[in-house]
Amino acid sequence: MNNMTKKEFYKKYGDVPVQFNYYNKYIFSYYGVIPDNKYVICLFGGNKEDIYNHVVEVHPTFNKYISLKDINFYCCYVFDNDTDNSIDGFLDDDIDIPSGFLTW
Repeated sequence: MNNMTKKEFYKKYGDVPVQFNYYNKYIFSYYGVIPDNKYVICLFGGNKEDIYNHVVEVHPTFNKYISLKDINFYCCYVFDNDTDNSIDGFLDDDIDIPSGFLTW
């Protein structure tokens, strides 16, 4: 996997549309599809102070897409759709992630 800085990642993937996927223990997960048979998973939050002002639009049949660059994610990884192997990604060093939360 190519470990990138957040700036490098946002420059390369910032325009990728992502949508809310799920919420668990102060962490919002977003998912997006990238051309060339890839997908991205990004995480936002990590502590209750960060998430109280975070707005998520959810609809029963579709979730609103936003550009990846519109949220200050602390973790994003791009995966190959065929193998589920991570290709690119970044993780902020100053974030406290719950034990066992990241499994990739």
